[in-house]
Amino acid sequence: MRYETKKAIKEALSYKGGRSRPDKSLPYIFPLLSTFEKNKYILDVGCGRGTIGKAIFTEFPHKFYLSGVDIFPDYFSEAMLDYYTEVIFDNFLQNYQKYICYDVFLFIDVLEHFSKDKAIEIIKFFRGNDVSKEKKIIASIPNSPKHWTQAKGFQEKNKYEKHLHDWTNDEVEKELGLKLIDENDGIGVYTNVQVDRYRIKH
Repeated sequence: MRYETKKAIKEALSYKGGRSRPDKSLPYIFPLLSTFEKNKYILDVGCGRGTIGKAIFTEFPHKFYLSGVDIFPDYFSEAMLDYYTEVIFDNFLQNYQKYICYDVFLFIDVLEHFSKDKAIEIIKFFRGNDVSKEKKIIASIPNSPKHWTQAKGFQEKNKYEKHLHDWTNDEVEKELGLKLIDENDGIGVYTNVQVDRYRIKH
């Protein structure tokens, strides 16, 4: 189900942040977030300049404790603290285990920048072995060759933007255990959140 929000997506698209293609995934992320209880602790992994965080805060002001984590400090601006509870500069790949206290993890255009093995390791850690204690995960991942090839010099300013693995739908579902809930122009949105209540538009 696409969530046709007015203000949040408009602002996200006009915001010059460190995220790519926010218009492709936001309409599918918002319906999931709308089902969560107030005061959930959400971590925006690879938050960049905060495009996703700003959109979430605009749509759900003060509903969640929203934090962002990124390894590239040049993206930071004081304005990010208007919509993030905190912004953390850290190597999430090495230190992900210390973030177990969060309830929901957003990997929006992020997992393709991890090696395949590391992505599997991290997602399995947060999913755990007990379904009742499983962390909620929402991810958007390029799943088409259309977005697998990056422009020359794209990573010159930020080496962490390099794609390290090109994911297919089958890989995401079988190896990460995340279900495809929709896709838009070669960007798949995946989650372990129950989505039976949604009627997905294609």
